[in-house]
Amino acid sequence: MPSSGSNVCKKCGSNIALTNALMRSICPSSVTDTFVSEFVMVANELFPKYGVNTCAQVFHIMGQGKHETFQFSAFRESLNHTRRSYTAEKLYRMATTAINDGFARLGMSLTREEKLEYIDQHLIANDPAYGKHSFGSNQYPHNDYRGRGLLHLTHYANYRECAVAIGVNIDANPNLVQDNMRVALESGLWFWKAKGIGSLADASSPDVDAKIKSVTRIINSGLKELDQREKFTKEVAEKFKVVFGGCSL
Repeated sequence: MPSSGSNVCKKCGSNIALTNALMRSICPSSVTDTFVSEFVMVANELFPKYGVNTCAQVFHIMGQGKHETFQFSAFRESLNHTRRSYTAEKLYRMATTAINDGFARLGMSLTREEKLEYIDQHLIANDPAYGKHSFGSNQYPHNDYRGRGLLHLTHYANYRECAVAIGVNIDANPNLVQDNMRVALESGLWFWKAKGIGSLADASSPDVDAKIKSVTRIINSGLKELDQREKFTKEVAEKFKVVFGGCSL
């Protein structure tokens, strides 16, 4: 049954408003019906506001969002890098820039060996400490600005810019991005529009994988888990086509 809200593809004229049934079909069974209903209601209100008004844009933002949120199960990035999976060396190599930014922000001038010792003692298997070190800010030293929301908004500067744009003080209260459905979705949609990702999704290209890669590069410059992003985007497109017809991916 269609949920409230309407959105029409500007290219083909098909209705592309989400429905509860469609959203349920792209979520795992562990996602609650309450979550599905609230997501659909808010998305149908906000997608047109932020110019997500083509089949392709819906396919891409929902596919990317499914990946970023662990299949719509978490609007908050986990930073618990366990000792079972990470050594200090491995963690430092994986996140050199973020960790070094933390040392610089905290005024810590260390040798590489000292950095590895600090990482081992303070950052491995310590989600809160890693978050504040690698994604902290001097403006609000008790907060961290890890990935949150539909597209996992990250870093204080982005939180601050988004806060001004959407009129919600997520720079002072970043947990709003993980706890409030409207803010979670609007943060992702703001990023989508601000970075011009919609034009990449709408580009005329027969190479679907290349389009997904170009969209991914803006959301995650390292193209992390590109294969899964491709899989989810294509799955969303297939399910939309069954229900609505409309444009191809």
